[in-house]
Amino acid sequence: MQYDIVLIIILILKTEEPTDTNRQLSIMVYFRRLRINEQTNTATIIVTDKPISQKQNTLAGFKVGTRVGNNITFGVLSLIDPETNQVMNASHPTIKALQKKLNQGDEMPNFKLSDNPVVDINTGEETSLKWVESV
Repeated sequence: MQYDIVLIIILILKTEEPTDTNRQLSIMVYFRRLRINEQTNTATIIVTDKPISQKQNTLAGFKVGTRVGNNITFGVLSLIDPETNQVMNASHPTIKALQKKLNQGDEMPNFKLSDNPVVDINTGEETSLKWVESV
C-alpha cells in the first residue's frame, strides 16, 4: 500500500496595528538644510526620512565626524506662497524666518516623503530624491 504525504504549511503573519507613534513616524521628515538655487533664486528645504546622527573619531591624528544612519532617503520641499501661488524665493519673509528658526535634525511633523521622485532638470532622469508633501 502506498501513501502520499501531503504537507500543508499555513503561514500566519501578524501585522502590527498602527499606533500614534508609528503613524507619527510615517508622516515625519527631518530638516537637513535650506538650499538657495542661485540661478533661479528659489529656496528649497532638504529633508531626510530619519534623523542623521554623527559619530566622532580620529583619522591620522585629526578629529573627524562621520554620519551614522542606514538607508536614509533625502527629500526636497518646495514652499509655495499661498497668496501669490509662486515658489518662495530666497528673500521671502517666510524663508528668512525659517533660516533663523530651523536647525539640522529638527522634526517637521505633518510633512512626508511622497512617492514622486525629483527629476533632474538637465537630464530629465529621475534622481534618488523624493518630493516632500504636506499631510
